[in-house]
Amino acid sequence: MFTKLKAVAVAAALVAMPVAMPVFAQSGSTGATVPAGTYDLFARADLMRAIVDGDHATLKADRLNNTLYVGKIVEAFDDPAAWYKIGQAAVLQLDPRLGRVLAGKMVTDEQLLNDTMSRGLDMFMGGLTPFVEKRKESVANGTFDPAGETAALMKGFLGSTGGMGAVLADAEYDANRLMLLAQTDPTTFAALYDALRSYVYSL
Repeated sequence: MFTKLKAVAVAAALVAMPVAMPVFAQSGSTGATVPAGTYDLFARADLMRAIVDGDHATLKADRLNNTLYVGKIVEAFDDPAAWYKIGQAAVLQLDPRLGRVLAGKMVTDEQLLNDTMSRGLDMFMGGLTPFVEKRKESVANGTFDPAGETAALMKGFLGSTGGMGAVLADAEYDANRLMLLAQTDPTTFAALYDALRSYVYSL
């Protein structure tokens, strides 16, 4: 009787035993070898190469835009719809904490936070400039042109966000290329994703 109870207790303990989470690299480059021509697939081949090579000079040259670029790719892989595209084997390689880690760095890293706030102010002021010019023109002509002023305001805001919009568009494009690699070349996908993950932890 005691033997049976002991066996049941051991079995219950094994079932309840937590599954260990994988331990991911926290910093540095992976030193991955990427097949020739792979970088040509990406809109920002320079950034992908720098991330894999651990080229900190390139990555820090425009740290905010580069972080936004990586963040958009991470966000794409957080979408469950992407998991159906890349397959189960690739999904198992994804770091479920990566988005939270990056978001935390964006709001706790003093330089990134200052750059983000400065960028927001520049975008706001840049958006207002065409509106102010249009209003001056209306006053000088003794006219009132609400449609023209509204159009100038919208044009200004769209123009002031153009740089960031291009960064995010490139990131979306490159995220799709990574998803394609997950299907066609799982080894290269794993190397590139691991390099992205290491870059996020090293920020």
